[in-house]
This record gives sequence, structure tokens and C-alpha cells, in this order.
Amino acid sequence: MTKTIMLTLLLAIGGLTGFSQQKRGSLQESQIKIPLASFDQLTIDGNFKLTLVECDNPSIHIKGNPRFVNAFKLHLGNKNLVVRTPYIERGIDNNEVIMYVNKLKTMIVLQDAVINIVEMSMAENLKVLLESECLIKVKKEDVNKIRASENFDLEISNDPKRQN
Repeated sequence: MTKTIMLTLLLAIGGLTGFSQQKRGSLQESQIKIPLASFDQLTIDGNFKLTLVECDNPSIHIKGNPRFVNAFKLHLGNKNLVVRTPYIERGIDNNEVIMYVNKLKTMIVLQDAVINIVEMSMAENLKVLLESECLIKVKKEDVNKIRASENFDLEISNDPKRQN
């Protein structure tokens, strides 16, 4: 009798585990592409990975699990674009944010983030202000354009074609 109960419990637990893994694996990827009006300042208020790319037509492309994509809020006013999300990346998610910018003058980072600006030609007058701990991937010649009030990790790329 005890063996039967234990076997039944093991089968039930195994079935539930398989069901939860199947349900997690079936979570579909979502994406959104939003064209943007021109802006000079970008404020990042969220914990996510961001790649900046220089382009004539500003836009933002958000891709990943639906909760990640739907959590983003954008506000554009006085040439300042604020990108805000309460979503916290767990590291296992395959979420991605690519922002195409044109002649960006200031970028302010308010929360922990991973920001790749290797693919972007940083203008001579661009200021990067870090108000939170974060990881910045940047070309060697652009290191002196970063100002920080918090600690940050810096990854310097000698190869502008390299992407991480």
C-alpha cells in the first residue's frame, strides 16, 4: 500500500513538472517596433539590455517574452525620450531592446542596465550620465565621454564590428 501511494505521488510530481516545463517552453516571443520622433536626450529607467545604433530614422525595437515587451512605457517631451519598465530581467530571458538614434546628445541611466554603444558613433558632444550601477560596452575612443555618480563596469571594444 505504501509503495502504491509513493509511486502515485512520484508519477503526479513528474507529470506536474513536465506540464510546467512544457507550459514555460510554449511561452511565445513577442515583439514591437515603434517609430519615434526626433529626440536629443535619452533617459533609461529600467533594468534591461539595450543596444544603441546610429540611424537617420529613430525607432525602438523590443523583443522577448510578452511580459517584458508589454511592460515598457515611452514618454517623449521636450526632446527627451524616457524609456521606463518595471520588469526585472532574470538573466535567463532572451529579451532584447535595440534603439535606433539620430544625433543623441545626452543619455542618462537611472537603473541597473547593460548598454551596448559599440555600434554607435558617439558624437563629440554626447554625454553619458550614470546614476546607477550598470555595464557599459563602448569603443576605446569613447571612454572619456562617460560620467558616473555610481560604480559601473566598463567593457572596452577595440573592434567596432564586435557585438556581445
